[in-house]
Amino acid sequence: MTVFGAVYRDPNGALQTHGPYPQPAFKNWFTALQNPADVLSLVSGPDNKHATIFNVLNDIVFAQNAHANPSFFTNPAPVPLVNDTYVYLYFTGCNPHWNNVFYIGKGTQQGSGTPRHDQHIEGTLDKSAHGLPLTRKETMILREMPTVATAAGVAAIGTYAGYLNALSALNGAGQELNRRTFVFTGNDKAARAFCTEYHLISSLYGAFSVSNDTSGNSKSSDLKIISRPKAFNVGVGYAHHANWWSMACDEFINLPDGVSAASKALLRVMALETLVPQFENDWIAPRRPLHGLIQPDTGITQNNRHKSPRLQHVCVANGQDATVNYKVIARPGGQQGDQAGGNVPVQNPPFRLELKDNKTSPAVRINLRPSNQALQAFRSHIRGKVRHCYTTDPISIPNGKSFFKPFAPAADGKLDTDFELLPTAGIYSSTIGGLPGYCWPDWHPNRHARPHVALNIGEAIKAVLTHLL
Repeated sequence: MTVFGAVYRDPNGALQTHGPYPQPAFKNWFTALQNPADVLSLVSGPDNKHATIFNVLNDIVFAQNAHANPSFFTNPAPVPLVNDTYVYLYFTGCNPHWNNVFYIGKGTQQGSGTPRHDQHIEGTLDKSAHGLPLTRKETMILREMPTVATAAGVAAIGTYAGYLNALSALNGAGQELNRRTFVFTGNDKAARAFCTEYHLISSLYGAFSVSNDTSGNSKSSDLKIISRPKAFNVGVGYAHHANWWSMACDEFINLPDGVSAASKALLRVMALETLVPQFENDWIAPRRPLHGLIQPDTGITQNNRHKSPRLQHVCVANGQDATVNYKVIARPGGQQGDQAGGNVPVQNPPFRLELKDNKTSPAVRINLRPSNQALQAFRSHIRGKVRHCYTTDPISIPNGKSFFKPFAPAADGKLDTDFELLPTAGIYSSTIGGLPGYCWPDWHPNRHARPHVALNIGEAIKAVLTHLL
């Protein structure tokens, strides 16, 4: 038997827990709520995990209250014992504060060796010394080293041993690059750390506001969890978020054997929606998906398919992939995008742009799809523009549908370029195959230069509209 628990705010705004209770009783409680948007987190698991779920719910309440306390970090950091599990945080400016968190992780206290919360520092400094590419998280850690060095009164930090020497000068000074913040003991320590980490990433910060490589897994061993996204908004223009969250909770409760793919996609698309408006300009405009705002093949239960009256231009496809669709309204600059003239209006464009969420980072991939279901016209147009650049047909036609991946080196699209939506320290990045950098595709005039540099999504969209229309 599966049991469910919740963390929610009562009508007075106070945090409360409910459960864990069996599915029928819990479902009745949720249905009777005046405002499902007050639910902050849902947790489920087998009945023999009743005590663990109870602890998890109270851990989430503790994390919520801690996050609301600006003086929380003036207290001494907890010291885990060997084999205890903990959640740790990384801070910008060596300044422990909730506003400065840039990475969240969990680990187990070992008796020897580099502690888990320091392994990122050791790995970053080693990769940097050998000139290896750094991840978004590692880039931010490396950028904090001068701050650590200055605070410790040393010239520079190039090795982990050097970092430890600097750290000894910082102890007791209220300056920390990272901190073990929440410590868990007992047989359910791993599950409790997992759920606390997930809630911090997904709800209190948002997957796009920290440098974690994933947006948080929603399942660990026997426990499953969803938390109301940080992007949740009931302000003007976002009233549909309450419906999305209610739908996601319904899916979670009605499918107790696992977290619904549609449920996770709705939460992810809520975050994605808050990022895409910055790329709307005189060339493209939001476009509603062809087959309804939530497509019939999402896997969302029948009762929920039309529950939200307004999902704007964001689409959930196949229950997993969140996409944002744009129609083309103008060509940039002159005919070749040289800015010699103004934007050129486009009538009956042969394709639309689809930004596809890659689910693990604040980045999207660019697809071109037919406009107004004009499949043959789309295929003919793209083949005419780029067929000579590929050894195989550049058009992918799965299940009778067509799309073209303009920034994938090969037509099969198995390797594609991810365009970051949020810059790291003011710098946009593009990665291909997980490695930083970018090569112009063969259809672009600069293809022979092939600069291995970061390319922002605005430049990529401009290139598509300039050379492929």
